[in-house]
Amino acid sequence: MSDAPARPAPKKSPDVRTLRCLGPNCNGLLAYEVDSDNVLYTDLAWTARTAGDLRFLPCPKCGGRNVLESLPSQSGAVRHRVARWEPGDTAATLTPQEYADLELIPRPIRDKLDRAGVKLHLREWQALAMADRVRLRDLPCVTDADAADYAAAVDHLVRRITGAPAERLAKP
Repeated sequence: MSDAPARPAPKKSPDVRTLRCLGPNCNGLLAYEVDSDNVLYTDLAWTARTAGDLRFLPCPKCGGRNVLESLPSQSGAVRHRVARWEPGDTAATLTPQEYADLELIPRPIRDKLDRAGVKLHLREWQALAMADRVRLRDLPCVTDADAADYAAAVDHLVRRITGAPAERLAKP
């Protein structure tokens, strides 16, 4: 037995981390702290931007929107969680020529689709928001990892539009 007084149990520290953009291939830092469930540690939701009923934290790296949802707590206080990512409004910055160039699937995007091994029908392309078309135009597709990320991005967008996965190209 030791004569030393017993040490009190250490206090559990909160699980706090810096919020990172939820955008695919972005991972940009946002100036907010969140817990492991992406709930704002200090509720700074009042600093969020709004577009209609949508409240979001814009990413300075990709321009995407990290969308907030309200979470009522047991005590009655409302907290906010970063629930999902949406592309930002990049269509507003397009020139008329760029806008016209994205009406049909441009050749460089067709090449990326081939490299990624996915099929994107014209009707699916034209159902995409202009911001999604710009994102597919700007996403890299050089390495095998890029191609896998590109295929995942196309698959996500096609699922959002049609409810079904993107078609895969037959391997030669």
